[in-house]
Amino acid sequence: MKKLLGLLLFAGLGAAGNADTFNITGTIHDFKMRGTDGGHPDFEWLDPGFSPGMVAATLDASKNPTYIGTNNYGGVTSAETFAQWFADTPGVNEAIPLTLTLDNGGSGTIYSYSNDEFFPVDGQGFGNQEQPHNYSFTFEYHGAFDYNPGQTFTFSGDDDVWVFIDNKLAVDIGGVHSETSQSINLDTLGLTAGKSYDFDLFFAERHTTGSHFRMQTSFGLVPEPASMLALMAGVGIVVRRKKR
Repeated sequence: MKKLLGLLLFAGLGAAGNADTFNITGTIHDFKMRGTDGGHPDFEWLDPGFSPGMVAATLDASKNPTYIGTNNYGGVTSAETFAQWFADTPGVNEAIPLTLTLDNGGSGTIYSYSNDEFFPVDGQGFGNQEQPHNYSFTFEYHGAFDYNPGQTFTFSGDDDVWVFIDNKLAVDIGGVHSETSQSINLDTLGLTAGKSYDFDLFFAERHTTGSHFRMQTSFGLVPEPASMLALMAGVGIVVRRKKR
C-alpha cells in the first residue's frame, strides 16, 4: 500500500508540473455570524485591520495554526474560539469540500486562481443568514510540492490568510481587512532542491463586505499523503477528520 501511495504521489507531482491546470481540494468550514442565534463570536467582527502575528510560527500536531494574540487581537475572541476555525466542531461549523482549479494560461510557468467574488458556499451550510452572500467561512488546503530553486508563491485577498511551508509560517495576512497581498521567494526558506515539502493554506472570510481570493504559484501541488489516502478510500481505507 505504501508503494502504491508513493507511485500516486509521484505521478501527481509530475502531472501538476506539466499540465496547463491542476486542482486543489480542501475543506470549507461554514459558521453562523456573530449576533445571530448560535453565531460564532469571531465572524462579523468590527474591522480590526491587517493584523500580522496572530498565529504561531509553526503548525500544531493537528496541522492547524495556533492563535497567540491577546486582547481580541485580529478580531479573535480567544485561542479556544480560533481552534474551531479549521476543525470539525458539531453544532458550531459545517464542513463542505471545495475544489479550486489553478490555470497557467498556457504560459507553463505561473499557475493562478483569482476570484473577486469568492463566495463558494452561498446557500450552503448555515446559509446566507439574510445577507446577499454567505460571508462566514474558512477554507483549508493541505498539500505537497517538490522544491526547485526560483519558485515563488503570492497570495492576495481578504480576510485572514496563512500559508505554511514545511510546517513553518511563510505568508502572514491575519485580521479582518481590505485586500492585502504577500509574496514569498522559496529560495529564502532554506529548502533542499528536489525534496518534497508540505504546503498548508488557511483562509477565512469574516466580514459582510467583499471576498477576494487570489493565489499564484510557480510550482504544482498534490494532496498530502493523508489526503491521498482519503482519495483511496475505495480500497478499504477509512480516514477520519480531526475534531475539537
